[in-house]
Amino acid sequence: AFALPLAFSGWAALIGGRAAPLPATMAVAPPPGWHDAASEGAAWHPRFDGADRRLVRHFVDAAGRRVTVAIGGYERQAEGREVVGFGQGAIDPDSKWAWSAALPAVDGAKTERLLHPGPVLRDAATWYVVDGRATGSARAAKLAELKARLLGGDPRALALILTAEERAGGRDAIADFLSASGGAQAMADRALKLR
Repeated sequence: AFALPLAFSGWAALIGGRAAPLPATMAVAPPPGWHDAASEGAAWHPRFDGADRRLVRHFVDAAGRRVTVAIGGYERQAEGREVVGFGQGAIDPDSKWAWSAALPAVDGAKTERLLHPGPVLRDAATWYVVDGRATGSARAAKLAELKARLLGGDPRALALILTAEERAGGRDAIADFLSASGGAQAMADRALKLR
């Protein structure tokens, strides 16, 4: 009777403690029609507690639309270092940004409007990449994490956020940038060097 729980506990400890290295540089290339740019507008930074790698890059197109790409990479997830959790992601509770409204999803992402005093509106689309698969669902990401831990999947995880101020294109700029990049899964694969 004791053997089964001990075996399961031992397996969970062995598999759950695994880590895999992230690429030294997570690749985010400007897609066709976009190029690198400097940060402009109200300062925005995501929150990726416990992340092993962080990346924030800014892009602009010929029409002047600006998109920021933020990635938080984790070699493994554990307490205090999770892609899904309170205070993680597009809205840092310690910043002046606050949640304003839910928006129609962009490519399955959790898509929302953020508000900064001024007022400044910023749209953000968030994907969680767990066991190599991108999803906008926090629940699906948590289930994928559990499955990867129990069955020995890829322990790495990413939070991928595309964001744009409303006056710089907002949700439409995010959708166009994403389309030109080949979609969220393609962006995640490039960042993890799976392609």
